[in-house]
Amino acid sequence: MELKEAPGDERFVLRAHLGSGAVGSVFKAYDHKLQRDVALKALVKKGVVTSEAQSAQLLGEARALAKLSHPNVAQVFDVLPFQGQQVLVMEFVEGVTLKDWLGGGKRRRQVVEVLVAAGRGLLAAHHAGLVHRDFKPSNVLVRPDGRPQVIDFGLARGAPAPTTPGADDSHTSAAGTPRYMAPEVRRGERANAQSDQFCWAVTLYEALVEQLPAPLRPLEDFELHLEQRRYQTVPGFRALPEVVRRVLSRALSARREERWPSLEEPLALLERSLLQGRRGAPLAWTGAATVVAAVGFGAWLLAHRCDGATQPLASWTVDAERALEKQLAQVPVPFADTLARQVPKALERWVSDWRREASAVCRAAPVLSLGADVGREAKVGCLERLAGEFSARVASFGQLDAASATHALASTAALADPRWCRDSSRLL
Repeated sequence: MELKEAPGDERFVLRAHLGSGAVGSVFKAYDHKLQRDVALKALVKKGVVTSEAQSAQLLGEARALAKLSHPNVAQVFDVLPFQGQQVLVMEFVEGVTLKDWLGGGKRRRQVVEVLVAAGRGLLAAHHAGLVHRDFKPSNVLVRPDGRPQVIDFGLARGAPAPTTPGADDSHTSAAGTPRYMAPEVRRGERANAQSDQFCWAVTLYEALVEQLPAPLRPLEDFELHLEQRRYQTVPGFRALPEVVRRVLSRALSARREERWPSLEEPLALLERSLLQGRRGAPLAWTGAATVVAAVGFGAWLLAHRCDGATQPLASWTVDAERALEKQLAQVPVPFADTLARQVPKALERWVSDWRREASAVCRAAPVLSLGADVGREAKVGCLERLAGEFSARVASFGQLDAASATHALASTAALADPRWCRDSSRLL
């Protein structure tokens, strides 16, 4: 849709054409009612026919988006009918796209911080019942103060995903952008929050590793590449901090049901690692008394947590191991006996490694250095997170079916090696 005039009589004054996207052109305009610059965008591109049901759904989602207020989502102020279409009145964001921002040679930590913040905006939309459908670097704007805002929620629906060999993988259809699209959406299935999660993970992977996690074509190779996790062998991926690799490995699962239940947990993991990194920075502004007090508190905190260093895995006992063997033996697959024999043994080896690392960290002699105590705290936190992942993995084995059983051994092998927690510098 081309806006040759502004909707709302004299409310708006068009100032500039900002660009064209999958759902029409976007204009900068001055809004006399709000007394500020805004962006005007049509919901449906010119020439695209929508049914009454689709139009009603678009309007409903647009109104839901207008009720969403989050610092990492470009605000929608209003939805107006104009020339038989619906036009969004949106916040005008000064800034550059994430795609352009990444071209400036940013540090890994900066990249993760920006994409975690953008992920928070995406999660807020999911909580509001909205799905973006086209999360990618060009749909995130980074303001001059460094705050990212997600734009261009994929409100256009109805068109199937492009599957022809000649389709341009970098351009948007109503179903999304193939370069970042989840496998199920490329197959023509409906997008949901897990599909958005995949798009976010591809964006993060590409930003950090400087390549895509899988070849886009043919679709069968794309899915096989993801299922076999071949992207984990790329040197750029292997050089990432363990927490980032763990977040990406699950979010890039070929099957949506194997991804994180929501973005909440992976974002929290990354935020905690970022916070630990900041805690390890030099505190040049502190006086000697403050440093001593901080070291004393840090030593007390570590001692308190180390008193129960093996508690997170206390539930893994001989009886628990045998109970899991029985569960796996009953999975309706020909190799159930192999699962029952190998998976519990692999888990027991992992638990032994974890307990050894936890004991080593907690036996380490305290050093009167703020950085040293913070480093030990980071290691204890790392081990606690791995214990949480272990518990979640074991719980998932109680729900195996014939389809998911084939991934049980690989899932066990994918548990992060507890020895990674020795080096706190690998955390963000």
